[in-house]
Amino acid sequence: MTAMQRLHPAQPIEEFRVPQDLRYNWEYDAARTRLMRLYENAKRDQWDATVAEALRTTRVLLCLFTRPYFNSKVCGQEFEVFRQRVAQYVKANNLQHAPLIIPVLWHRADRLPALPKAVVDLQYTYDDFSAVYTQEGLEYIMRLEKHRDDYQQFLIRMAALISDVTTAHPLPPLAAVPPLKNVPSAFAPKPAQIAPPVEPENGPSFVHFAYVVGDRQQLQNAGVPPDRYGADGRSWKPYVPEVDRPVGLITQRVATDVDLQHEVLPVTNTLIDQLRKADETNTIVVLIVDPWTLKVQTYLDRMMDYDGRNLVSCAVLVVWSGTEQERGAAEQALRPTVNWTFKNTLINNNTYFRPRVASEAELRSEVTAAIIEIRRRLNERAKLFKPVDPAGFAAIPQVAAPSGGSQ
Repeated sequence: MTAMQRLHPAQPIEEFRVPQDLRYNWEYDAARTRLMRLYENAKRDQWDATVAEALRTTRVLLCLFTRPYFNSKVCGQEFEVFRQRVAQYVKANNLQHAPLIIPVLWHRADRLPALPKAVVDLQYTYDDFSAVYTQEGLEYIMRLEKHRDDYQQFLIRMAALISDVTTAHPLPPLAAVPPLKNVPSAFAPKPAQIAPPVEPENGPSFVHFAYVVGDRQQLQNAGVPPDRYGADGRSWKPYVPEVDRPVGLITQRVATDVDLQHEVLPVTNTLIDQLRKADETNTIVVLIVDPWTLKVQTYLDRMMDYDGRNLVSCAVLVVWSGTEQERGAAEQALRPTVNWTFKNTLINNNTYFRPRVASEAELRSEVTAAIIEIRRRLNERAKLFKPVDPAGFAAIPQVAAPSGGSQ
């Protein structure tokens, strides 16, 4: 029976089987998209009986690293069920890890999409496997006759790996598979998580720092080294390897040097309200902006909402990270985005704005200068609106007129 015959709509989906020797054929390639559609439709409301039993009892999961696999909601749900089984087994046996999920690299690694967080830590290359498999993927060695030996080696080594891990970790069966509708896909993208809003202290003795910096997960596909980023904005290390110090510590030290207490202002959907409150209470605010983070829509929207609001108490410092060569390339790519985001701020002399801060020394200097300048502006504003005591007015002199009246 051909692959196309096995995919006939009248045929129950559970009867589809990949050919036993896994040999590639063009007919199967042409049918893959149709297979995935049928597969999704068949399982939209409930698990297929065969799949449910396999998820309940199988002791190892082989997942084919391909773009369609990661785009499939059902594949993500199956992965999640098995992942939870493994997690329960690890916890019950007080283990560190149980490598019962084994990826198979189908394409070259550089042809894969950005890997979902659920699989980024899975090892998909092995020293015991042939170099051509590691470099090109299983599909490549299956297609070419000259790599027949590499393909046979892959089958032998993979069988040995499966035998080893299942012997070392006898995963017990699941009592029952949870309903399909209750299982989230492990591959579904997670919404950007930004720190929950807090109520920082306000007043002239405080400076607030708002770090417009994404976390490592949000910036993993931005084209910038992810090791510079941490769990939140203040953990960002813009000047590694020259300076291995988070931006939050740098700004904190500056605040201490100028005798101000510091608070972190979360970049949330209440940011503008918090900035207005800071302005009303004469609280200095310094926004530290990472240009790469403006590629994350949530942060871009926040900054475009801020732009042109003319808040006297606020300063914006755009911090360019990396080496001098990296900064040059980044500026060429990102300067238009920065200029567009802050187009009103750029021409507004009432707002303290520095479009380029390129070293730790510059950052310290600019934060200090921003605090001093904003403090001066707040003092000037206070003089304009200082309440006047009516009792303090001098009497208006009266000039006597010749008629004896007064004028």
